[in-house]
Amino acid sequence: MVRTTGLKTEYTPIKKIGDNVYKVSWDYEDVIEPVYADLTEEERRKVDNGEFVERTKIGEQDTDYCSYMYEYIYFKPTIEYLKSMILDWYNKQIDQKILSGFTWNDMPIWLSTENQFNYKAAYDIAVQTQGQSLPVTFKFGTTNEPVYHQFQSVEEFSQFYLAAMSYINTTLAEGWVKKDSIDWALYEIQ
Repeated sequence: MVRTTGLKTEYTPIKKIGDNVYKVSWDYEDVIEPVYADLTEEERRKVDNGEFVERTKIGEQDTDYCSYMYEYIYFKPTIEYLKSMILDWYNKQIDQKILSGFTWNDMPIWLSTENQFNYKAAYDIAVQTQGQSLPVTFKFGTTNEPVYHQFQSVEEFSQFYLAAMSYINTTLAEGWVKKDSIDWALYEIQ
């Protein structure tokens, strides 16, 4: 499976390109380019002198391009096969985003199933004991830059735990919207 960029007019969900060879495409996204304010006289002089000038972004504009995933299939796929392949891809994207996309207080948080269980168990005990089980320490950050964070209060632990659960729920909901918006009729082979 490959992500590519091409002209919007060339995108098609499924296309037969040879004897029993099909190109299946999904996860279509418009390519948007930033629009920047014109440089001031002073900024132009800085650029002319070789200095870096950070331009002010004032908007975005659509382009004639799109980005999408595609896969070549070397047999005539059934709609059930295509649904399984595409939905499996989305599910993996959702899982990966949950696993490694959450940050809290500028710390990357690894939300593996085991970690989610550990956070919930420690949080539940902290709430049930009104904080008597605290402090509790967790390892956040990355493998190369670990950060050990100690929760001293139920309030701080609540902020963390509720933010993590909110992130998971939002990520799942976004994934459901993407998957539910697929028009499977476009994948029917005539």
